[in-house]
Amino acid sequence: MFKTVLVLCAVFALALAATPPSISETFEAAVTIEVHKGNEHAIGEGRVAQDQSANKAVQFWEFENPQHKHNDVYELARYDLGFDYAIDSNNKTMCYKKAVTGSLPGWFDWVSKAQYAGQKRVRHLMIDFWTFKAANIELGLGVLAHDPTHPYLFGMNDTTAQSEFVMLFEKWAPTTPKDPRVFDVPHQCM
Repeated sequence: MFKTVLVLCAVFALALAATPPSISETFEAAVTIEVHKGNEHAIGEGRVAQDQSANKAVQFWEFENPQHKHNDVYELARYDLGFDYAIDSNNKTMCYKKAVTGSLPGWFDWVSKAQYAGQKRVRHLMIDFWTFKAANIELGLGVLAHDPTHPYLFGMNDTTAQSEFVMLFEKWAPTTPKDPRVFDVPHQCM
């Protein structure tokens, strides 16, 4: 009897582990960014926010070391206005504006197709890791083992460019961003 219960518990645990996590598409997060390409290893900090129902998203981060400033990012998706905006990392007075249609794509849409890759220890935390590969790009998502709705780590490995991008979600809130001005179109893009 005891053996049967143990086997059933193990099967149930494996079944849970095989179900990709469901992450909120409305959120805000403080993030740490790492970029690895060749001999370059850059570390930066920033913020990511998305309000799926309002068709708005923003991501921005900066790198501390001046030699890595070319990796700075500011991208604003305003599907409600019909445009994506990006500020040039080398010339922060220059904005690129691109017309978009439809609805804002989900940040975590790909996770439903991901495969479970096991548990990994990151910064003394156990995370369940999920991967998805398309062509030369491999995406990875680590969620807290005790809370699969909480992303902890996102990674992207590009085998063609031989580069790796890692985002650690330092603070995660699955809610509409507290300050709606985070989605304001920057003056450079007016």
